[in-house]
Amino acid sequence: MGLSTSRVAITLKPQDPMEQNVAELLQFLLVKDQSKYPIRESEMREYIVKEYRNQFPEILRRAAAHLECIFRFELRELDPEARTYILLNKLGPVPFEGLEESPNGPKMGLLMMILGQIFLNGNQAKEAEIWEMLWRMGVQRERRLSIFGSPKRLLSVEFVCPRFPR
Repeated sequence: MGLSTSRVAITLKPQDPMEQNVAELLQFLLVKDQSKYPIRESEMREYIVKEYRNQFPEILRRAAAHLECIFRFELRELDPEARTYILLNKLGPVPFEGLEESPNGPKMGLLMMILGQIFLNGNQAKEAEIWEMLWRMGVQRERRLSIFGSPKRLLSVEFVCPRFPR
């Protein structure tokens, strides 16, 4: 039983306070999903500005629509009594060059987080903002990780298309 998202516009205008709440909730859901534990409604409400908490159902509907259309996740209510939710991946394995060995693995997750951050910032993001978001997730620029090596190289070489002269 997923949330009805058919009537929600798929645009984010972060300068609009309502949309800012949607963006905050969306980012929380994407980060929280990494833990693979159910997401409690009470946790989600903490990310909504107090003045907008009475509009939580609409904010949740909009966030669910963005999750579905952009990330191909379905926000599904797991337990109505406990008010817990999970994100279900509706996207099968997608072959990306350099990510073939594990298309749904750590590199894909990191790429989705970065693209989500760019989307939440109006389809643009400064490099410093990306690194700040990654730092909050425990990924440091110069710290080599066993799951995908150097984060700096991954972002600057594997994820970024080379620029060719026109």
